[in-house]
Amino acid sequence: MNRRRTYRRLHYETLKRMREYDITHHWEAYASEWTSWARTPDHDEYWSYRDQFREFVPTPGTATLEVGCGEGRVSRDLTALGHHVTAVDLSPSLVAAAQEAGSAGRCYVADAALSQALTSTNGSGFPSFYGFAP
Repeated sequence: MNRRRTYRRLHYETLKRMREYDITHHWEAYASEWTSWARTPDHDEYWSYRDQFREFVPTPGTATLEVGCGEGRVSRDLTALGHHVTAVDLSPSLVAAAQEAGSAGRCYVADAALSQALTSTNGSGFPSFYGFAP
């Protein structure tokens, strides 16, 4: 088999696996565990740089967006600093956990790549944007 054909086959197989992988299903399956884990102080790296993060973020503006909010810990910190936070995540269970904890003024189940909510709220947009990966 020549290289081009091998590459095409591998590329096709990778794309096929990506379509079959459902990230929302994954986070829904582990939402309870993630919520417990994320809310345990000093359990992961966030707690080690939390103070520096708070110093790094700009002063609150008209709107701040957190994409991939999970259970809402970063949104809670931003809200505590005076930000008007809109938090979004693909997982309904994680968004519910963020809402129950009062993490943000608004919490939505949304796909960051597709959501119109990310580009505008009442025409003002989001001057501050935060996205974190676990």
